[in-house]
Amino acid sequence: MRSEQEMLTLITTIAEQDERIRAVMLNGSRTNPAAKRDIFQDYDIVYFVTELESFIADATWPHRFGELMIMQLPEAMADPPPMNDGH
Repeated sequence: MRSEQEMLTLITTIAEQDERIRAVMLNGSRTNPAAKRDIFQDYDIVYFVTELESFIADATWPHRFGELMIMQLPEAMADPPPMNDGH
């Protein structure tokens, strides 16, 4: 398992190397120093991109972070219906 610093480096390196990514933001419990740490604490990251289509078309790009336990695809969900605006 990667350390927190290794994950943060990977997250920022991916952003720096992909010209479609304009900014990256970390949110969620990892931004709260008082939040209890555990082995299931994930990395809630947001990449601000110039376009979504290429990311949507390639569902394998998140595998660069490692083995996936769960992957949510809001635009592919039927209930509630997708907003089709990247949210």
